[in-house]
Amino acid sequence: MTKASSLRLLAASALAGLALTVAACGGDGDDSASDPLPRAQLIARANAACSVAAAAVARVPVASSIEELGSYAQRIGAIGGRLHDELSQLTPEQPDSSAYRRYLEALGRSNAQLRALQTAADGGDRDGVTSAANEIAAAQVGTYAAVIGFDVCAKAAPTPTS
Repeated sequence: MTKASSLRLLAASALAGLALTVAACGGDGDDSASDPLPRAQLIARANAACSVAAAAVARVPVASSIEELGSYAQRIGAIGGRLHDELSQLTPEQPDSSAYRRYLEALGRSNAQLRALQTAADGGDRDGVTSAANEIAAAQVGTYAAVIGFDVCAKAAPTPTS
């Protein structure tokens, strides 16, 4: 395997996790935390926001090298961080609160790993990039999105790397 192929494979695995992380978040920030949302409204808002987040991710030029991966992770992390903050302002009704909390926690773990991936990529640390990418995948943001019913978020496609 050539060095370019190795970098492309490394970037592809990291990018797949990055895209799922961001696409699996949502929230439009126009509800107050004191107004519990019925399940149907919570799902509709999250799914709509996932579409918006996926579009924002798609506008970020895809990294083609480890040198570009740090900047890419930073930009994707900024999108994910803002959306997590907005989503945290929403309050689900009681039956959904536990699943929603687990989803937010998974999203938070994944966003933290985006920062680790950025640091590793900026330092040329391939093992660190791989570790952070694996942790992003292990956060299972898409799985938690599916559990609560955020179907659009759960089915988010990875960013293409070609």
